[in-house]
Amino acid sequence: GAIGYSYELNGVTSMTGDFDQLTSGVFILTVTDANACTATQEVIIEATTDISTSVESISMTSCSDSDDGSIDLSSQGGNGTLSYGLNGVSNTTGIFNNLSADTYTVVITDSDGCFNTYEITIGAPSEIEITTLDEINPVCEDSADGTIIINAQGGTGNISYELDSEINNTGIFNNLNEGNYTIMITDENNCRITETAQITAPEPLLLSVENVNGPDCNGGDNGTIELNVANGNGTISYLLDNQQNTTGIFENLNSSTYTVIATDNNGCSSSSTVVVPETPEISASLVDIVDNDCEGGTDGSITVMAIDNSLNYTYTLGGDSNTSGIFSNLPAGEYEITVQSSLGCSTVLSASIIDGLAFTTAIDQENNDCYGANNASIMVTANTDISNYSLDGQDNINGIFENLGIGNYILTTTSTDGCEQVETINITEPDSISISILECQDDMTNCADGNLLIEAVGGTGAYSYSILDNSSMIDGNQIITPEDGSYTIVVTDENGCQNSTNYIYESVEIDDNDFTLQNERLYPIPTRDNLTIDFILNGEQNITFSILNDLGQLITTQAQVFDRGENTYTMDVNDFAQGIYILEVKNRGERRYYKFLKFD
Repeated sequence: GAIGYSYELNGVTSMTGDFDQLTSGVFILTVTDANACTATQEVIIEATTDISTSVESISMTSCSDSDDGSIDLSSQGGNGTLSYGLNGVSNTTGIFNNLSADTYTVVITDSDGCFNTYEITIGAPSEIEITTLDEINPVCEDSADGTIIINAQGGTGNISYELDSEINNTGIFNNLNEGNYTIMITDENNCRITETAQITAPEPLLLSVENVNGPDCNGGDNGTIELNVANGNGTISYLLDNQQNTTGIFENLNSSTYTVIATDNNGCSSSSTVVVPETPEISASLVDIVDNDCEGGTDGSITVMAIDNSLNYTYTLGGDSNTSGIFSNLPAGEYEITVQSSLGCSTVLSASIIDGLAFTTAIDQENNDCYGANNASIMVTANTDISNYSLDGQDNINGIFENLGIGNYILTTTSTDGCEQVETINITEPDSISISILECQDDMTNCADGNLLIEAVGGTGAYSYSILDNSSMIDGNQIITPEDGSYTIVVTDENGCQNSTNYIYESVEIDDNDFTLQNERLYPIPTRDNLTIDFILNGEQNITFSILNDLGQLITTQAQVFDRGENTYTMDVNDFAQGIYILEVKNRGERRYYKFLKFD
């Protein structure tokens, strides 16, 4: 048609072709061009369905005051994608989490802005409430026999009660001291409240000493103590040693320190220490103490004298008594000397005899360089003048002893004042160098297939390796592609100590299709104590079993002759360290390798 169109829809004309605010129904659209030519078409507008909403799931809160509730809504109808709005949060899933207990209005809106609302309520369990709380106080001030009994209701499921580190479902807590306590009450959803309780102890028994009198004479036994108690329940009983009464009066006592105990009818008690004073003793003094010259000597002495010369005195030390107060030839130690007057009164003095100062020695010890070398030496010096050094009968004054073999030696050092010091010196030597040769296999990580691996233990430090008259074949601790023949292998440690071994190498050609060892089974894997292998032989064979560590180092080798047919062999690996090991099974020229794990 000719440009310049007008549009008519059910009698409504538009020059742009835009019609809005239309209801659903059937419409006739007429288009007219500039030449008044027309075209007509039927247009059907379908009505959008209403939005309907249903609940997929609803989760109440775990606790009465928590906000972990959730709702999951689904809706149908409307036009395009539906969105869900709740409290300013909008999504297209209809899922809302972290909600507290309440009634919520969800607004569901389609792409055209049409909306519907849905009201939903999230419930909550009832609050946990304390129903009863009983506080039972201790019987005595310092006893731990108080009790708290608490009961609660509400929440979800069973309720537990916790006080300090004790948790139970009864709410009963026993053996409590006086104090303030906080009990935590928790339901199965871990909702909790706390409650405080107070345990109060009764007033303590207050034991007081009313009067104390010492004996009339030194060493007498007519002292007295008089006691009294405030507080307590019922009649008070008093105990001193084996004497018990309800008066609190104790007589015929020596001068001493006593523990007295007062107890009421509830068994509550209070104790006190009471000193019955001593009457003045005989006055005596230590006039002289001579200590020993040497450590362990017996030349000490003690001299004691009484002050009052008007009486005669006897002095006793151990089983020795005299009237002079002089005791000689005493070793170091603690002594008690009894001074007794002619009236029968006595006192005891204490004295100490001190040992002479021990001199000290410094020992410079050089052990043997090599196994069996007998080249060890000892050099001794002291911090005092020395008259003689003696080592197992060898005497000198310079303290130097040489060419010593392995063993324990007794060193006696004597000072110029005659004091001796004896000590034991242990001379050691390295272990003998032990050599083992291992034929390398292609599955050994530190050993090239076709070489010989030299392993050594003992000696000192790192090793060097050589072959007598042919060291060019040595690379580290491997013999490179040896030929058949006899080799003298020498191992030298850091101290220059050596050992050698002769090894005969004979290569073996193996036919891979001729296996005489069949149907092997290794068990248990992993193992702790024993390793067992089952196998079948097609004839009598000498089988060698070798265990290597994961570095290819030989740990142990065992061999045994087995008959034709089914056989079983067990090796003890109980003392092996935890780790991965290789079992080599060899018969004639044939070898098999198996990995296994040893655990503790």
